[in-house]
Order: sequence, then structure tokens, then C-alpha cells
Amino acid sequence: MLILTSTTGRLGAAILASILEHELIPPKQILICTSSNPNDPRWNTLRARGATVRQIDYCSHESLKAAFHGGSKLLLTPSPDIKRDFNNPEVEKGREEQHTRVIRAARAAGVRHIYYTSLALNDNASAGLVQAHCRTERYLALLTDTSWTIIREGLFSETWPMYLGDYNIHWETRQQIVVAGDGPISFASVEDLGLATAMIVTDMISKYQGVVVTLSGNETVTLQDIVKLVQRHRQGPLELRVVQREVYEQYYIQERGLDPGLVRWWSTIYDALKENSAMGNGYVIEKMLGKYGRKPKPLRETIKEMLDPELAEMDGVDGTDGTDGTDGTDHS
Repeated sequence: MLILTSTTGRLGAAILASILEHELIPPKQILICTSSNPNDPRWNTLRARGATVRQIDYCSHESLKAAFHGGSKLLLTPSPDIKRDFNNPEVEKGREEQHTRVIRAARAAGVRHIYYTSLALNDNASAGLVQAHCRTERYLALLTDTSWTIIREGLFSETWPMYLGDYNIHWETRQQIVVAGDGPISFASVEDLGLATAMIVTDMISKYQGVVVTLSGNETVTLQDIVKLVQRHRQGPLELRVVQREVYEQYYIQERGLDPGLVRWWSTIYDALKENSAMGNGYVIEKMLGKYGRKPKPLRETIKEMLDPELAEMDGVDGTDGTDGTDGTDHS
């Protein structure tokens, strides 16, 4: 039985949807563990098809152990409690503490294999965004009684506004976007990552045992490219301004009023971009999606859907606009 966690989150929901849509395993082999009410009507259809739904308390080892009982494989997605990673916490003080609690409970419950959805930043542990992932990966690599697979997920296409200074897709008025660096990024849509990850966790354990799989998008863009794409869907000028990290932090904390811990934690991502750490090889995900007659979704389509949803629906988001090199140019 496959244990799924965080199935109401963006990636977890996409993974579950892909398993069901493509019938990768029967629902009766799915064990949903949720911190919400397991009797919520949202689970009725899935339960009626044979899936098991149990409640868990991520702060309780015994709760986790009981919920995982009977499962052979566990998909662990990262904790959403990012505040734990602010201010460069000591080992076992950040989100990895929650991750290791889940892993220990799974081992105690007899789970044989653990899949962990990490982040595709090419081992760049200097970025605060990836610190807890690196620590969790190292913890898994030390296990001798439970096998594992690390799935490094590409940066979500749908999160592009965060990289453009938390760009507001509904009422943004800035003409200049301040960032602390730029570099090539291999974005991938959550839907594509969901299918590829679902294919991995429902396959034979032996195929991915002790393996680190990177699921990056098959196109590479810079933040400057994204600005050009966004300009097509807004009125007025828009430009990218790259500044030193200290200037970036001062701007967003003092002038934009954002949480200091969040800003300092997020600002380190730009160092990773400058070091080409977010640039990947999309061959793996392209090959996997090809088995279902799909191609990776271009970033320009995601941007169009988010900024002009009515227009995107009218023209089917066919991507025929924009062939000037900003819509997926490979900068590798």
C-alpha cells in the first residue's frame, strides 16, 4: 500500500490526481494520511473507490506510526512551515525536524521504502530555500533499515511571481521589479511534476532504490525573459532591476513592508540563480510524459493562463504568439 501525505497541497494533489487519472495503481492500494478531518466529504468519492483515509498529527510519533500501519511505501512531501527555516537554524531545528519525525515513525510502522520530494537546486545548500531539503536527504542516505528515493522537483512554473519580487498578478503597479540576481531557471508545471512523480512512486521500488531523480523542465529562462513575457499581458513598461542582496532586503523590508525573516530567507535564492543552480536537464521529465502522449507545458502558457485567463481559454493557449526568443529560449 502506498502512503500519500499532503494530498491537499499543490504538488501532493497533482500526484494523487495523476495516479487516479492514469490508473497507475488501484485506489484500494492508496492510504491517504491527512492532518484534517478524515471524514470530510472531500474524501467520500476516493473512499468509495476503495482508498483508505486516516488522520495524523505531525507532532506525535505515535499518531504517525498508527496512521502508517499497513503501508509499504511512503511519499513524504516537505513541511509547509517555512518559518522554521528562517534565520539559518541549527540542524534538527528547521523543517527537517518534522521530516525526520515522519521518517522515524514510518520505519517504526514497518514502511519499507520512502520517497522524498526535494528541490532541484543542484546541491546548492547555501540557499535557505534548500537547506532543510539537503539535511533531510543526508538523513535518508544514512538509513540502513529502510530504502529511499530522492525526487528533486523543479521550481514550479506557477510560482514565477515570487521570483519577480512577489509580483501581484491582479493589480501590480510597479514599473520596476527589484531582484537580487538573475540566472537560468528550468521551471516545470505542477501538473507535469505531479504525473512524473506519480509514475515514480507507483513503479517498482527496485527501479529507483537509492536513486536521486531530478525532474526539471525542458526549457530554460531567466527572470529577464519572464519580464518580457509578462509585458505582453499588461499595460505600461516593466523592467528588471538587479541589485546587491543587502539592497534587495532593505527594499522589501523597509519599503514594501514584508516580513524580515521571509525576505532574508528568500533572498538567498538569487545567489543560487547566479550560480546556475536552478538550471536542469529536462530529458527525464520529457521522456516520462511522452509515455502518455504529453509534452512539458511551456512557461509562457502558465503565465498567459495566470494573467489573461479568459484570453487563454478562448485561444486554447496554443502558444502561437511569441517567437522572439523569450518564450523558452535555452540559455544553457
